[in-house]
Amino acid sequence: MKTKQSISIVFAVLIFTAGCAYTNRTAAMNSWMGSHISTVIQSWGPPTQITPDGAGGYIYIWRPTPMVLPPLSPYATAYEHNQHTLRQITVQAHNSSYKMFYARADGIVYHWRAQ
Repeated sequence: MKTKQSISIVFAVLIFTAGCAYTNRTAAMNSWMGSHISTVIQSWGPPTQITPDGAGGYIYIWRPTPMVLPPLSPYATAYEHNQHTLRQITVQAHNSSYKMFYARADGIVYHWRAQ
């Protein structure tokens, strides 16, 4: 019985912590709404990518840099078979997280997305 209570408490703490992290990220991203994109760039550094938003403004995207895994790591070694030749290739670890700010033509941030 005590084990079930412990598991329930741990689960509740994890849910609360995840909720707080989401709330903190949302508050942080919302704090840039109405700011000029140059202010965001001064704080975060240059974006990884800039693309038109289709409404005259731009989408500024920040993605983490892919990380090359150490050569002796079992996850860093892959093999490519090409016309009877087997050669070792380097594998990079990718992170699917991103942060985007949508800015109008005048540079004012009007929307954001993050993962």
